[in-house]
Parts: sequence; structure tokens; C-alpha cells
Amino acid sequence: MRQRIQQVKAAMAAHGIHTLLTFDPKNVNYLTGFHTTARPIWQIGRTACLLSAGGTWRLFLPAPWDREYAPPPGCETVSYTGGDEELARALCGHLPTDSRKRTAADLDAVPAPLYRALNRCGWGDQLTDARLLLARCRMIKSPAEIRLLEQAVGLIDLGLKTAGQAVAEGAAEQEVQARIDAAMALAGSQGCGFTTKVISGPNGSYPHHVAGPRKITARSAVIVDLSASVSGYESDSARTFLLPPGGGGGEEGGGEIRAAYGGRREMNGEARAAYAGRQEVNGGAWAAYAGRQEINGGAWAAYAGHQEINGGARAAYAGRQEINGEARAAYAGRQEVNGGARAVYAGRQEINGEARAAYHELLEMHHGITELLLSAGKRMKPGTPIRELHDFLRAELTRLNPAAVQAGTIGHGVGLRAHEYPDLTGDCPELLAENMVLAVEPALYVPGRYGIRIENMFHIGPEGATTMNRYPLNRYDREGDDDGNL
Repeated sequence: MRQRIQQVKAAMAAHGIHTLLTFDPKNVNYLTGFHTTARPIWQIGRTACLLSAGGTWRLFLPAPWDREYAPPPGCETVSYTGGDEELARALCGHLPTDSRKRTAADLDAVPAPLYRALNRCGWGDQLTDARLLLARCRMIKSPAEIRLLEQAVGLIDLGLKTAGQAVAEGAAEQEVQARIDAAMALAGSQGCGFTTKVISGPNGSYPHHVAGPRKITARSAVIVDLSASVSGYESDSARTFLLPPGGGGGEEGGGEIRAAYGGRREMNGEARAAYAGRQEVNGGAWAAYAGRQEINGGAWAAYAGHQEINGGARAAYAGRQEINGEARAAYAGRQEVNGGARAVYAGRQEINGEARAAYHELLEMHHGITELLLSAGKRMKPGTPIRELHDFLRAELTRLNPAAVQAGTIGHGVGLRAHEYPDLTGDCPELLAENMVLAVEPALYVPGRYGIRIENMFHIGPEGATTMNRYPLNRYDREGDDDGNL
């Protein structure tokens, strides 16, 4: 804590600030260690911290919470009773009058009623904005902060492992989300920076989709993006799980083929029965014909008998014709059923071909983004302009898929919030520095089809970046097999 205070005081001196007021609960936590994880701010009331260059260091707490919190050594606790008016009076009673023109505050965290109350005390319109000063102090982490973030990353690694077990064909998005949240809570997570995201199939093209009842299907991408918190420090990571081909439309098509094949067998059975009847009649015809030969050998001696036999042969032949007609009808039906089966099979082949092509596209995008994240990690060294890292990531994503959408941030700081300064943008003025902690999240979104987002947290050391996550990136080869590791 002392290290943080000295860092902030040095920044205040560099900007000519005598007194600093903070109202944002995260900034109060940063300067005093007091955090409201277990209770929302509306239950506790408004807190504030006053820090002066001369050494004054005070935490303002509404009664009775002042009795439940031990401030760090050197920090005085000031209790007040009531709302914003009372807090304003308590603050103004401890503000040195000679610092009126050199007092700053995180103005974005000052609600209108409190600002008006400070104005009535003669201070509101005198305050300068200290948001950037505090943000730049917070982006450089102390060893104690790094340890807390490592614990928070460990919890989301557990959440990602749970996701890897829960993501399966037929599981609902919200079911997977519930299992992830339960696993992290049981392991000690004290909340999260945002709602756990489980986004499958076409929903993946919406970066901020909320998990719902949609069932996960085969040949689809499932984005899992989550956060955990330890002592107010949050984490942020994401993976995209790919479900391989199998089931779904293929099974449906197979059912149609089996039905057609069953009809074919039925028709074949009828044809065989007709053929058996034909054999039987043919046998009769052959017998009659033999008799006819015998009669003919008598040199036309028994013409009447010959006629009789011929009549029998004709009758047999007529029966044969009838049976053949049935056989041809059965064969025609068989051809019709076979034609239906071939049409179904052709349709199945076409659908399977499209599904394989779509899944191959998912594999290519997943592979490309995974490799891009690894490349970004190698580029993250102290002194590197953040805008250069941003431009590299954007250009590579465009190369991977020029038609895809690059929505949202591509990276950001992590600390007391899952998303905090600095953002990885093209106009960011910051250089990477030792003990920064950043989340890098290259992503591509294809409207109406899928999204792929992979995110790791990195700690910037003196020689470069170290990956804080231990859960693998789930690299899939481009033939569709998951080697499960990096």
C-alpha cells in the first residue's frame, strides 16, 4: 500500500496537485485497501479518500462501517452520518484552504448531488480532473497486486476447464454458464467484472450476446469469456471451443436414406416373390413344351392332342406374361425408391460437403487467431508503443478474413476492473512498461454465422511478456483434431 501511495504522490507533484480526492470505489480501494465486493455501494453508502502531498491520508466512511474496517498504518478513518450533504461537509472540513486551486478529483465518479453539495461548500467548481493521473498510476502494478491478479487468473483457468467439460452438443448456453459460475464461486471467486459469456453458433457474431436457452450444435464455435475477482482484483480471459462434425443433419439425412432403403427392400421382396411365381409357371410351360415335342415326334399323329397341349402352353405363357408384368411393376417401384434414395444421398453429400467446408473455415480462423495471439505476446516488450501493437493485430486480423467484423476492443489493461486503462487503440499514447498487466483478445465475427475470440492475460516483465493463464489455447489442427495443448 505504501508503494502505491508514494507512486500517486509522485504523480501529484509532477502535475502540481496538492490535494487529491477520490470517490470511485475502485480508486478508494487502490489507495486504502477498502473494497465493497461483498456489499453493493448502495448498502454501504458513499466512500471517499483524501490524500495530500503534505502527508494527510484519510478514508471517509459512513457509520457504522467505520467500525468494521481497519485502515492501513498511517491512514486515518473519518466517520460521517447521513448522505451526500454530510459527506461534503466532512470533506471540506479537512481540505486545506490554501490548496483550493490545486485540488483534483476523479470527477466521473462524483454524482450530481454530491457535486452540488461540494459547490455549496465552495469546492465543487474548484476541482480539476484527476482521472488520467489515477489511471496511469494504476496501470503499473505492485508485487502484491500481481499476486492477487495471479489468483484471479487461476480462478478463470478453472472456469475455462469447466467450460471445456460442459461445452457439448445439445447443452444449452445458460447451462454451461451456470456450471462455470458455480465452479469459480466454489473455488473462491468473490464476484466478476462482467457476466460470464457463453456464445454459440450464429450468436457468436454478436460480441456481447448474453447466454440463453440456445442448444449447442455440432460443427459450431462456442465463445466462452469470463472474469473472476480476488480482493477486488479482477481477471479476464476467453477461449473458443470448436465442436467437430457428427450428428445433426448427417443423422437426419441418414434416417431418410434408411427409410428409402427399407422401401427398396420391400419392393425387392415383392419382385422376388413374383419371380418365384414366374419360375413356377415357366416350369409348367417347359413341361407342356416337352409334351408338345413328344406329340410332334409322332409325326402329327395326334393333332387334337397337340392342340390341347398348345392350349396349355398358351395358358402357361399367359400366366408368365402376367407374372412378368408384376415383376416389371415391382422393378419399376424399386427403381423409383432407389431414385429417391440416391436423391437423398446426393443431398446428404451436398450438405455434408458444405458442413465440412464451414468447419474447415472455423479451423482456419481459430488457428490463425491462436497464432496471432502468440505473436502478439512475443512483441510485448517494455518501451513498445501500444498503438504499434494495436496496428499489428488489426492488420493481421484483416489479412485472416477481410470480410469479417472486428468489433470491440482488441486489448486492455486489467486490475481493479476487468477492463481498465490503457485500451489497445490506434491513438493510445502509452508505451508498454514493466509490471503492466494486459488482456489481449484478437477476435473475428462473421455476421449471422459465427465468432471466434481468444484472450490471454500477460504480465510485462523486464525482458518481455509472460502469459498468466495456464489453461491451454485449445489449438486445433486444420484436419479437425484437437491436440489439446500448446
